[in-house]
Amino acid sequence: MKLPKASYLTGGLLLLLLLFSACSLYPDLTFEDIKGEWELDSEIVFNNYHLSSIHLSILEMDGDRWWDLGWTSDGWIDWFSSSTDEDIGEFEGNVYKGKYVYWQESVQFQHEITVTFSLSNDGLLTAEFVGDGPLNGLVLQQLQKIQI
Repeated sequence: MKLPKASYLTGGLLLLLLLFSACSLYPDLTFEDIKGEWELDSEIVFNNYHLSSIHLSILEMDGDRWWDLGWTSDGWIDWFSSSTDEDIGEFEGNVYKGKYVYWQESVQFQHEITVTFSLSNDGLLTAEFVGDGPLNGLVLQQLQKIQI
């Protein structure tokens, strides 16, 4: 007996649905999983700038959560920071949504950003920045957790 093609298609889709429901493609990370000090030893190029000595802090103190990011670029030290003010932004699991600030020639700038943090199987952090301002499009990969 020959089955119609629609039966094969339905069976295949059902099998895929069962496989995907049995495992999570994106395991839920908590803030505790990503909290800490992270560094990248290698230099990267972003928007035609050579970035080195990249350091990312994901911090918590007295219930406040925030991140700081700094690097050296062409002899200058650049530093960016989210805020602990809940009206400006907050963490939800492994995602920060809100604003970040930086200073340029004694003037403070503020932009919207979403940062998604993920961990590889070997414990290396990736941070993807999507939003406005100079961090938009930045992807930091293979950040290693360090002890300070």
